[in-house]
Amino acid sequence: MQHYRPFILARRGELSAISKLSPAARSAFTPVLVVPGRSWDFESDEYAKSLSEHFESFPKKYRDSLGSAVAFVDVSLLDSDESIFGGVDPLTWIVEESNVLGLELVPLVTPFSASSALGAVRKLHQKYGRGVGIRIAPEEWVSLDDTHLERLLAATGLSPQDVDLFIDCGSTFGPLVQRSLLTELAELDSRYLFRSARCQAVWSHLG
Repeated sequence: MQHYRPFILARRGELSAISKLSPAARSAFTPVLVVPGRSWDFESDEYAKSLSEHFESFPKKYRDSLGSAVAFVDVSLLDSDESIFGGVDPLTWIVEESNVLGLELVPLVTPFSASSALGAVRKLHQKYGRGVGIRIAPEEWVSLDDTHLERLLAATGLSPQDVDLFIDCGSTFGPLVQRSLLTELAELDSRYLFRSARCQAVWSHLG
């Protein structure tokens, strides 16, 4: 059976839709919960909420929507070395708080994630052994430039066997992209043994 891993901008409507899925439909996919960006207050010319206030409600919302199922979490829309709640990295905080509520989140990063997030991945894997999800955009494909992925693996300290790889195809999936994907997959197969590798138009799910 096909298993889906859609990228979902985790707002109220999207989370409500997940909670209404049948058990059979829910078992057929593992979502990547993308934490939405902060709203800007144009009158005060600053963010409407602090980073801590923005993150505070997400663990319970995710738990209410998904129950105890496993999901990935992506904080790249808020990518920053800024800490929350007195010095905790946001990725660490959301994984830890969700874990307390019984929801297992696997962190997902990109080659350009903040250094604090990459350090968090290393420590979270040492603690929970869940590995990491990695998304590579078209310009970061190994068949074009392997330095992005190599630097990321080195920064997290994880082996390919601990990685679920998401190959971002951009917003289109025509014949040219499909042919390029064959080259990319052949290159990956010859050099790595990832825990899993999926190809998809990642950001088309976030429109």
